[in-house]
Amino acid sequence: MAIRVGINGFGRIGRNVFRILCERKNVDVVGINDITDAKTLAHLLKYDTVMGRFKGEVSAEGQALKVNGKVIPITDKRNPAEIPWSSLGADIVVESTGLFARRADLEKHTAAGAKKVILTVPPGPPFPVELHNKKMCGDVWCYTGPLKQAEKVFKPIRAFKKPVLDFVGPIPHPALQGMFDPIFPTGLQWYWKADFMRKLNDDAIAQHVTHGARMPTWQSTMHLYPINGAAARIKNGATPWAYRDALFAQVMVGVDPDPANKDKLVTWARDYFNALHPHSAGGAYVNFMMEEGDDRVRATYGKNYPRLAKIKKKYDPKNFFRVNQNISPGK
Repeated sequence: MAIRVGINGFGRIGRNVFRILCERKNVDVVGINDITDAKTLAHLLKYDTVMGRFKGEVSAEGQALKVNGKVIPITDKRNPAEIPWSSLGADIVVESTGLFARRADLEKHTAAGAKKVILTVPPGPPFPVELHNKKMCGDVWCYTGPLKQAEKVFKPIRAFKKPVLDFVGPIPHPALQGMFDPIFPTGLQWYWKADFMRKLNDDAIAQHVTHGARMPTWQSTMHLYPINGAAARIKNGATPWAYRDALFAQVMVGVDPDPANKDKLVTWARDYFNALHPHSAGGAYVNFMMEEGDDRVRATYGKNYPRLAKIKKKYDPKNFFRVNQNISPGK
């Protein structure tokens, strides 16, 4: 008798689980729960930028997937307790949203009719199992030159030191942008701190090593984006962005699905930020900032702030547009 399986969350993790289960003769996927429409889910299953094209027939049929002739119902419940696992006949539910990791949340699946629940904890593919939950430093490359020259360009990079994982290769740009979406689903708790950096000296590197090793949760991270190049060819005073001469935009962000971990996320991000801020250029990328007060906003726009305040006074004197990193109307 086949094992009847339901899948909650049909992102990259859920779709990879589905692909594996399709190869098992004694497993029957009886239902999928995801808030995305069936047509989009069918497309994503059929064309995967990492796993390749699905080996079989896939289509959308109403609010269901039709895979190799079998119709699999799709529900769109945000609360696991509302998923009709009982009527779908699911013996086992694979929880792959990344949102529900606590026992109390997983038990909602059993309350809805599932007999057992299997928790999948990203990161998943393409990362090897032996690297899961290890604190790592990674370089994400985006080369846009001629493909024929790519190997030559990356040869000295690869010669510098052998990485534990080399995943560099030609992929569509949208695939690069969405590669980490399964790790960061909607509904997570986030706390951000950021700065622009004009240099990265030995002490700054040491602080990154120290605080990076103290990440409070596996989803927490620090990104260091190189922003030199074309952006730096324009003077700092030519546009509102006052740090075109910076070499890096850094952001440390504490992330976790559990609101109970809020203080832990905030403390880690603030301590990390405070250790690196003496090395900063002064301001930060506004989309990486939380509610940090007027002084921080002024520091971010630097010498350009008075001109922006003057424009604000002309077009928005009552400060109607203020739910942002606000520039107050000039006096």
